[in-house]
Formats: sequence, C-alpha cells, structure tokens
Amino acid sequence: MIAVTKPDPGDALSAWLHSQVELSHLMVHDLKNPLAAVHSNVDYLAMQLDRLPDPREAREAVADIRVSVATLLRLLDQVASLARLEAAVVAPVPRPLTRTRLSLNAAVRQAVERSRPRAALRGITVESALPSEELSVLAEREGLELLLEGVVGNPIQHLRAGEAVHLSLAREGAMARLRLGDPGLPFKPGDFEREAQGELKRLPEARYGRGLGLYHLHLAARAFGGHVACGADPERAELTVLLPLAEP
Repeated sequence: MIAVTKPDPGDALSAWLHSQVELSHLMVHDLKNPLAAVHSNVDYLAMQLDRLPDPREAREAVADIRVSVATLLRLLDQVASLARLEAAVVAPVPRPLTRTRLSLNAAVRQAVERSRPRAALRGITVESALPSEELSVLAEREGLELLLEGVVGNPIQHLRAGEAVHLSLAREGAMARLRLGDPGLPFKPGDFEREAQGELKRLPEARYGRGLGLYHLHLAARAFGGHVACGADPERAELTVLLPLAEP
C-alpha cells in the first residue's frame, strides 16, 4: 500500500507568500527600467537648457520631472518593501526580516537631505534636531529608509509655501523617539490607525497623504518592534514613531 502524504498547509502558505514577494520584486524591476530611461533623457534635456533665450520655465519643468520620477522610483521601492513587511507582520506564517544594527541618526540625516529638493520646489523648509548621542536600532535597511522618508516627506505635499516641517530624534528610556510636527491639520483620535488601514481616504477631511506611505510606516514600525502614535496638540499635526534601541 502506498502512503500518501498530505501537503502541509503552512508550507503551502509560506510558499505562496514567497511567490508574492518575488512577484513584487519582478514588477518593480520591470517598471524601473522605463523610468530610468525617462530620468536619463531629462538629464540630457537639462544640459540643452542654456541654449534657450529664457530657460527659467524650462528649468522649473525639468526640476519638476526629476522630482516626480524620483518619487515614482521610491514608490516602487515601497511596494517591494511592503511585500516583505506584510510577509513578516501580517501573514499567518511569518517570514522573518533580515535586520541589522543601523544608526538612526545617520538614517534621519539622509531622509532629511533627500526630502529637501521636493520641499524647496514648494517653498517649504525641513528642520531637524538630532541628539549628540548615537542611537541605533535593529531594522532592515531599506525598510527603515522608506519609513523615515515617509515621515519627513508626507507633510510636504500638503503644506503651503513658507511653512516648515520639524523633525526631532531623542532617547526615551529604552526607545528611540522620532517626532514630526507641522502646522497642518491636527490628527484626531484614531485617524492614523484608520488611514494606515486605508479607511480615512474615503472621508472628506482626508489630508494626511498617500495611504501607501502611511500603511508602510505602520507596518515597518511594527516589524521593527515599535509603534506609531498621534500627538495631542490641537493646533498642529504631530506624529511620533517609537522604535526599540539596539543593545550596546
């Protein structure tokens, strides 16, 4: 008599999740190729601008295209990162992330610098305050970069010229506290949680940004052992990300 072994549902689910992650990476790779071509051609056009009698408007158009292409490329990175985060956090059979010790100070500085070209186009200032103490966390490098870029970049699309985004990093016990403040619409109780799940986009007062970015922020914070909280200031928008510090 031949014994028939039933497939393990857990193994099947794990294999399916792996295939979804791989599919996301393939999709991102294929979409990045044409965007890279657009980026290269914009660079070429930028070099021809000096031949125009008045290149100011053309320069603004090229700068706008560059920022838009860069945003699309990072959104594609976000899609690939979300696939990994969902497999690690949401899936019934989690697929652990590869986490390493990373400097949060350096990561915040990089996120702020990357946000400044887009902020400058809108006349917005990005300010940051970092501690002298080096704070490190255990995280996936790209997931952390995208988390921070989302925190800094999300309010830029809503603020008016002359306004500023304030970002601060500090130790809070065994946690690193990253706090964002801007003069935008204050968060109401539960707003972040609802938008992170895609619910707030259906409400007329929605203004907190791309649902994809906030969903990524929500998942990444959880995957790295932390969480996101809304501030209680009734006059301004405040968002706090708490992440556990890596052991010395």
